[in-house]
Amino acid sequence: MRETAADTRRRAERELKRRFGWRTPFLLWLVRKLRAAMAAREAAKSALICLMLPIRRIVLEIGRRLVAEGKLPQWLGVRRPWKSANGQPRSVPPPGASPRRG
Repeated sequence: MRETAADTRRRAERELKRRFGWRTPFLLWLVRKLRAAMAAREAAKSALICLMLPIRRIVLEIGRRLVAEGKLPQWLGVRRPWKSANGQPRSVPPPGASPRRG
């Protein structure tokens, strides 16, 4: 049987009460504050990603067009070029390959 997050939290709180006794309320307060801080951090990271996404798409499209026109010989940021069937480096990745992987 799989344990839910709520069950895990309740079990951890019982363990805190057993180990720390009268200090448990302070520790639980600290955990709540930490949980809120982590949620705020994740929200800020998500907001930054949302702001960067349109720019990233534009830059990727410009790169795709430059490669299609032959003005950009290979993908930037690739550590090593892809190999074609004859072992020669390719200027563009094979279909389905991620341009981030080298």
